[in-house]
Amino acid sequence: MTDAPIYPTFSTRATRLRRHWSVLISTSTKGNRLVRSSVEREFIIIGECISALSRVAPDVFAAITRARRIVDFRNQLTHEYPTVDDALVWAIADRDVHVLRDEYAAVMKSIETEGDGD
Repeated sequence: MTDAPIYPTFSTRATRLRRHWSVLISTSTKGNRLVRSSVEREFIIIGECISALSRVAPDVFAAITRARRIVDFRNQLTHEYPTVDDALVWAIADRDVHVLRDEYAAVMKSIETEGDGD
């Protein structure tokens, strides 16, 4: 396993994304360009972190549900922006981010447990 700096970055980004989503829900600002851009930016960074995992920790990458789709979504947000469906962005933020955070926490716990056994 590696002590790649992407682990804390991913956790921070997922937390920020959930915070942005909470603001979005509480203020009903789906049409707010600033909030939408912020949420999309966090998705791009999370996608980059997941992409880095595929290179530095393929076993961790494999443990994340839909890891390849996360990277593909990052690529769409970055390179194919005109094709981005706002409803899809909101659905992912609402439905999938907490699942990803939970998986990340479980993976990190197992890494810590493995480290304790050395």
